Amino acid sequence: MVGSAVERQAVKHYVLQGKGAIAKACRAMNLNRSTFYLKSQVSETSQQQRKRVIELGKEKPRSGYRMITALLKRVNAKRVLRIRGEEGLYVRKRQRCLQRVGHTEFKR
Repeated sequence: MVGSAVERQAVKHYVLQGKGAIAKACRAMNLNRSTFYLKSQVSETSQQQRKRVIELGKEKPRSGYRMITALLKRVNAKRVLRIRGEEGLYVRKRQRCLQRVGHTEFKR
């Protein structure tokens, strides 16, 4: 099963190539024309929160999603985690130092 956004892109691609009309392409994809013309509705506050999470992630690259959630206060931790994942703002784990066990003698 494919999402509506992918179907809209397929219809748009079909029409831009000059293979047919929008109505014909929508019928072939079994997509309502009203769904084709539908614009995604992302609220203004959601866009601002997303922008702020990205800014804080770039300012403080060593802070995780919990720290950023605490700094923002009014944002859900799951949303912060999802946004950071989509933007690739993961905190890389530090490489642990290996402790050598035993005594080794190296001779050339």
